[in-house]
Amino acid sequence: MAESQNFFDFSAYTLIVTESPGWGNFAAKLAEFPTLKVGASTREEAVQELHRVFNERVAYFRAAGLGLHGPGEMSEIAWPSTARVDALAAVARDMFTRVIGVNYDEVYISDESCLTDFGDEEAFWPNLEAMYGVRQTDIAPFPYVWQVLEAIWDRNDNPNTK
Repeated sequence: MAESQNFFDFSAYTLIVTESPGWGNFAAKLAEFPTLKVGASTREEAVQELHRVFNERVAYFRAAGLGLHGPGEMSEIAWPSTARVDALAAVARDMFTRVIGVNYDEVYISDESCLTDFGDEEAFWPNLEAMYGVRQTDIAPFPYVWQVLEAIWDRNDNPNTK
């Protein structure tokens, strides 16, 4: 664990505050912690809220015995597996083009990706049922993309299920 977990040590180097109407007018984050992003109506409130959230995260890391990098250090990103989605790439290319309107080869889709990562899940189901015969009730609520792809494969392409 890095010696410094002081918000001001980090913010002196990597504090980013931007005008962002979608985040309440201003958004604040630290470059080392891309998932720690807060919004507020003023620049000062955004920085104060980020300070509060940062301290909560540091307390959690300490309580859990987890390491925390220091100012200017970036943690290594651990990418989730794509094995299940990759195994159904042909089905995924078709489904993403026809239902979601996204080029499968231009986005990162992991085995942890859900339909909600790409828009309103409810809007996708009518086309999934009409095009592939897969209903929302066939799959667990908030399914992973790979579960939807497997259902499409089982209903349409897999010779073992015909």
